[in-house]
Amino acid sequence: MINQRLVEQTRRAEIRYQQDRASRETRKQHVKDLRRKRKKADCSLIDDHGRIIARAQMLGIDPADLAPGETTERRMLERILAEDDLLSADFLRVGARMSTCVGRIHIRDRHRRRAGFGTGFMISPRLMMTNHHVLESPADGANSTIEFDFVEGLLDSVQTSHFFTLDPATFFLTSPGLDYTIVALSADYDAAEAQHRGWMHLIEESGKVLVGERLNILQHPQGGTQKVGLRRNELESVYGDYLIYSTDTEPGSSGSPVCNDQWLLAALHHASVPERDEQDRIVRWVANEGVRISRIVADARARLQRTTESTNALFDAAFTNLPRQASGAPGPTLRSDGSVEIPLRLTLQVNAGVAGPSATPDPIAAAPPVEPPARDEFLDPPDGLPVFENPQLECIVVRVAEKAAFDSILEELQEQWKGEAVDEEHSPLDYDLLPRGEITVTDAWNVVHKLRSDDRLIIAEPSWEIESPIEGTRPSEGHAEFFGFKTAADRAAKKKHWAPDLLRVENAWQLAPPPGGKTRGEGILIAHPDSGYTRHYELWERPDAIDIGSGFDYVGGDADALDVDGFHGTGTASVLMSASGRDILGVAPGVTLVPIRVAQKGRLRPAPVLLRSGMRRLRKAIKLAIENNCHVISISLGWLGDSALHDVIERAWNENLIIVAAAGNYTGRLIVWPAKYRECICMAGCDAARGIWEGSARGRRIDFTGPAQDVWKAGFDDGDAIAVQSSGTSFATAMTAGVAALWLAFHGRGNLITKYRPHGVRLTEVFRKVIERSADPAPPSLFGGFGGIINAGRALRTQLPDPAEVRKDFSQEAMTAGIDMPAGPRGPSLTAALETLGENFTEGRRRLADSLGVTEEELEAVAEGCGDELAFHAILAMGRTSKATGGAIESMGAPVLELSQMSDRLQSQLKERS
Repeated sequence: MINQRLVEQTRRAEIRYQQDRASRETRKQHVKDLRRKRKKADCSLIDDHGRIIARAQMLGIDPADLAPGETTERRMLERILAEDDLLSADFLRVGARMSTCVGRIHIRDRHRRRAGFGTGFMISPRLMMTNHHVLESPADGANSTIEFDFVEGLLDSVQTSHFFTLDPATFFLTSPGLDYTIVALSADYDAAEAQHRGWMHLIEESGKVLVGERLNILQHPQGGTQKVGLRRNELESVYGDYLIYSTDTEPGSSGSPVCNDQWLLAALHHASVPERDEQDRIVRWVANEGVRISRIVADARARLQRTTESTNALFDAAFTNLPRQASGAPGPTLRSDGSVEIPLRLTLQVNAGVAGPSATPDPIAAAPPVEPPARDEFLDPPDGLPVFENPQLECIVVRVAEKAAFDSILEELQEQWKGEAVDEEHSPLDYDLLPRGEITVTDAWNVVHKLRSDDRLIIAEPSWEIESPIEGTRPSEGHAEFFGFKTAADRAAKKKHWAPDLLRVENAWQLAPPPGGKTRGEGILIAHPDSGYTRHYELWERPDAIDIGSGFDYVGGDADALDVDGFHGTGTASVLMSASGRDILGVAPGVTLVPIRVAQKGRLRPAPVLLRSGMRRLRKAIKLAIENNCHVISISLGWLGDSALHDVIERAWNENLIIVAAAGNYTGRLIVWPAKYRECICMAGCDAARGIWEGSARGRRIDFTGPAQDVWKAGFDDGDAIAVQSSGTSFATAMTAGVAALWLAFHGRGNLITKYRPHGVRLTEVFRKVIERSADPAPPSLFGGFGGIINAGRALRTQLPDPAEVRKDFSQEAMTAGIDMPAGPRGPSLTAALETLGENFTEGRRRLADSLGVTEEELEAVAEGCGDELAFHAILAMGRTSKATGGAIESMGAPVLELSQMSDRLQSQLKERS
């Protein structure tokens, strides 16, 4: 829910930013003119005269000296807005003291599952302020906590954090309109703690900062350690209830205090304003918006008129110990030239105790310390369930300089391993080393490291079989059954054909193709590596709908991909090509499907459904698709890649097969392979209302977005074939593969190859360029990471791009550089492995170091030659946030890594450093 509230606030801020554009630019120009002492500068167009007077009073200037005469007001503004970076050293001391009352809010739902982060700050001895979109209701407050002192030191050390629970039963005041919430902290935040931390006093009067003045903001960007945006910013406009400014902020800064250079609270930061591209994707942040404190105070006063005296007393404490001019301090001096010299020395009483029993509520007895919750922000799924489970080694991919070297190595390994060529024709020096029996994760990594020490090998990479969430809905994603109300997406998803309708599929069917083209994907052969298929009425309306003879079962080892557990493959196939005319409307009902079984149902557990798959079987399936002259490959699964997988993906790309792959489910900004390879079309997911699907992976690598939440598919109920709803990027992938088939058939695949092959341009890149031009706007997401939503009708109408244009945008060098999981004879560095795995792993490095009991400087040495192994263990820790026992490391703020699964080498290097 918090994501949706953030999106709504961002959209409203964008509207206000656009409405204020003309007057804001005028103000900025007059500020510039004033600083350059140009006569045309008009003070009345910079800020309101009443606000200027109030600001002067706060700075110790006598209002009598601010008569409406232009000269006095102008000189005063020139002094206040002077671009002078010299400040009293007290500025830093006061700012440091103020930072102690600013904390990171851990937002949790009613089941105490993490829903996000925000920033909050104390405004009285007991009350904390943040945004309404951070804490919307007392229930939100009751389950959430605030963490103080989450600060990174200059030497990358992190202080000990202090957690406090919230007490909305004692005080909770919120305004959706002004986007603020004020809530009490629980009794363990006692008078001594308040005395230690202090608070940011509320000032009712307007004019705490003028247009053109600098601002400072204390924040926890992206839920990380506390940061400060210091003076490299400026108030650009005062627009109604809001301040518009350029202070540096990032997502996760919602609820931060915005202060002037005297560290007086001027606004509550609540939204950022993005710049968007043609597909409505966020490119960068151009401005920020805060709610004016004077407007919040006025609104709160009005709301509190209907509350008890004790409640009002808690709020009144926010106005004690206001800063005032020091006794005997000099006032402004009017010089002979008409300029005003303004003394900016200001005495602040920071973190002072509250004098007198009438000023504060009765002292609160201290409670036992609250046990801080585990920080589970390291790549966690929404509800703490593991994302990847039960790894089993499929093989070790090795590359040798000559074949004799492999024969020798295999002989040295004796009878515990067998060898098999990866592809004798295209990769003659690549081999799979296959264990003859079960092997533990530790022993597998031990063999990998042993092989990497052998100079006869060029590459040694483990390839793993894994269980991962493939479809289904977690209860924490904001669905109606969880929250008890129907959203727009829930209502829209009732219609069984909502997904193809959203993609404008029938519009595509109605278009007359050019000469040589066909409709509905006729003549296109799609390879479908999945869990196999089960007989269902949605798939058997056409005799040629499924080419059983060209498929294979790489799990069971036979030629027929039919399997009783093929529910996932049946479901994804149905949304791609069903022609029944009954419940499911397939995107491309004219295609022929080649079913290839590479996965099987995982262990039985509550949703989401687990599918057990491996990259070696997927690699074989892609090779089979190439040999069978398929035109499209739809891959609705993924995990970690390896060199051999990338080689066959690149080969398919060169053979003009369009590969569409799922970005992943519940993995945050970790996009799985093979979708991560640039040769694939990488798909994220949306809901029926064109909003993001919360379970979708996201990130810069995403190409496009398609239906993923509550999609209707072919399913079963106690063995009976029916239509059911399910969620996953699997469905966005299969439907986009169908759109690729429509596009190939419409233009004629042969015609397209004739047009582009002479120029060295692959069809995947032509299709990608066409979809970029034709897609609908991306789902609104404050954090970005979603591509445009596929529009099939517009894609077929879009003019084919010039080959030179496509070649310029998608050179093969740009396609493959930096995408592989790095590997070599000694193994990749940890830095290389982490950078390959996902975005913004800086914080992940710190948490890895914490979990291993080493410093970040020591971490690379610990992982020397084992970088990909340590990254592998970190990914397996996704979702492991409960306290661990036995051989696991448990550290607050860190992934829970299984020591018992680490190689002997990694454990030895860890012991040397820890």
